Amino acid sequence: TKRISKYQLNEEYSRLLEGFLSSRDFHENTKWDFAWAVRRYLSFFQEKGIPSLDRASINDSREFVIGAAASMAAGSLHNLLCYVRQFHIFLKDSGEKAPDCISLFSYHVPRKMPVRGYVSDEELTAIIGQVDTSTSMGKRDKGIIMLGATTGLRAVDIARLKLTDIDWIRGEIHVMQSKTGGMLYLPLLPEAGESIKDYI
Repeated sequence: TKRISKYQLNEEYSRLLEGFLSSRDFHENTKWDFAWAVRRYLSFFQEKGIPSLDRASINDSREFVIGAAASMAAGSLHNLLCYVRQFHIFLKDSGEKAPDCISLFSYHVPRKMPVRGYVSDEELTAIIGQVDTSTSMGKRDKGIIMLGATTGLRAVDIARLKLTDIDWIRGEIHVMQSKTGGMLYLPLLPEAGESIKDYI
């Protein structure tokens, strides 16, 4: 049965999607998952008035990641980034003109750990309500809590963060993981960014 997606693409984006789906032998269910992710990604550019990837920038892709991170469960976000990363590998191997976003879509999102942490929004609000943000130490603590809740970073990685690890313009945090030694590029969500700014 042919499935119909809510993400309808223009001729150029449809060409890229079909080329990608034809580039390997997908299982039918897996093919639909990849198609959904890439359609959602390309639809994002289309809705921004960008008719082709040669007119897109890596900043546009970052905006897509930040929006997805703020609205999706960890497992779904993990899959979305993996699928779009494979799409960008295809674009690069095929010589298509598009921003090189392979590294952007390579950071690891644990499947079983919510992006906003292990507590509900109500519980998080209650925790922050106990922090005295009238003091410098309280502002620091709020910043730490918000970073942990919105990125899923380990406490040891948050403790090692420096101001130079934050790209305010792009809305990113660059983290060298203590456990793996790998570099992570994480979206800095507004609520965490404002808490950090308030502290510094």
